[in-house]
Order: sequence, then structure tokens, then C-alpha cells
Amino acid sequence: MKKQLLIFIVFLMSGIWLQAANQSFYIDPTYKGTSTGSITQPYSTFPAMTSGNKYLLKGGTTLILTNSNINYTVDNTTIGSYGTGLATIQSGIPGRVVYVYGSNNTIRDFNIVITNQAVTAGNTTDGGG
Repeated sequence: MKKQLLIFIVFLMSGIWLQAANQSFYIDPTYKGTSTGSITQPYSTFPAMTSGNKYLLKGGTTLILTNSNINYTVDNTTIGSYGTGLATIQSGIPGRVVYVYGSNNTIRDFNIVITNQAVTAGNTTDGGG
């Protein structure tokens, strides 16, 4: 009986973990209100990222980073735009603006603006390790 209960608990926990992946989280820096990450109640900035999800910034908006850049370690994750036009991420912080460690990540469909420093072209990779 204990073995069956343990197997059931492991199966249940596995299902919960699988539900957490493959979700889309929406970000709209102009949104004011309760945020759940849904398209109708988007986050106002990037939340802590987890592997296997999409993080989409609203097209035509500008997210201004003031305290930190976007820097996460995840796998199989997409960062991009949704809606009309491209979103913009603006930063005055030296260094990388968007840096994602891990493998099979996609970063696409938005503009990056760096203020108060020289801009140097970098690499955007999909599937790097």
C-alpha cells in the first residue's frame, strides 16, 4: 500500500511539473492592475523565468530596465513579442541587455535600445550550450 501511495504521489507531482511548462506569459509595461501573466492581466516586467515557456512582450511598447538586465538560465524557452509591431527593451545599464544561458532558447521579434553607452553587435543563438 505504501509503495502504491508513493507511486501515486510521484505521478501527481510529475503532472504538476508538466503543467508548469509550455505556457505563454505576457508582459505589457503599460499594464496597471493585478498581474497573472495572462494576455488580459499581463505582467508589467519579466517574471522569474522557468524552462519550457514563452515570455512575450507586447508589441509597440517599451520596457525600460532600470535596476537589472534580463539574465536567466533556462532551456527550451522563447522570449519575443506579441500583438502589433515589435516591442522594445531599453536599458542604460552597461553589459548585456538580454542574456539567456541554457540550450534551445529563442530570442526574437523585439528591438533593443541601449542608452548612455556605445553599442557593440553581439550574437543571437538558438540551441547554444
